[in-house]
Amino acid sequence: MRKLFLLAIIGLMGCKTSLTPMEFAQYCNDSRNGLIQSEEKNEVRIELKYLPKELMALHEFHGEFDRYSFDSVLETYHGIKYFNLKLIPVDKKTDVLLLNAQSKDQYYQRVQYFSSMINQDLEMVIGKDTIPCSIHHYERTYQLSPVVELMIGFEDKKPELNENISIIYDDKIFALGKIIMKIEGDKISKIPALKL
Repeated sequence: MRKLFLLAIIGLMGCKTSLTPMEFAQYCNDSRNGLIQSEEKNEVRIELKYLPKELMALHEFHGEFDRYSFDSVLETYHGIKYFNLKLIPVDKKTDVLLLNAQSKDQYYQRVQYFSSMINQDLEMVIGKDTIPCSIHHYERTYQLSPVVELMIGFEDKKPELNENISIIYDDKIFALGKIIMKIEGDKISKIPALKL
């Protein structure tokens, strides 16, 4: 009887929890689950969030959807590891692009940098591989928000492994230097399954 009880406990520990789409999104957005890392330097808080491909696919839908449609969209996210990168002013008021800017031209140079050049200063280290940023999207807010927000992606050479991931941002805009943020592999492996 005791052996049967132990086997049942071990079996339950191996099962992943399944969450509804809303619960899954809440889980991914909860910093206590280790998918979000942040660091404050100078007048800027840098925040990095790992975006599982299931969460990316969920963002494509509004309202009802079926399993076939979801799986079809999910397939488009294979092969890339996605992250959300935010640069947030510590005072939460000043547009981060205006921090220590000497002129309006410098503001527009920063917009240009985040629009088309930041990928050159981003890398993902996973295991012994260093992978350059292959895709980025800067969400320009035209000073309606003080935050710089980017979606960044890196080629996923080892999709079956949940190793520690370090994202390196070599900042050249705010004199922050090299920022290294780590998402632990065991936190990724603990992401619950999505129940549809």
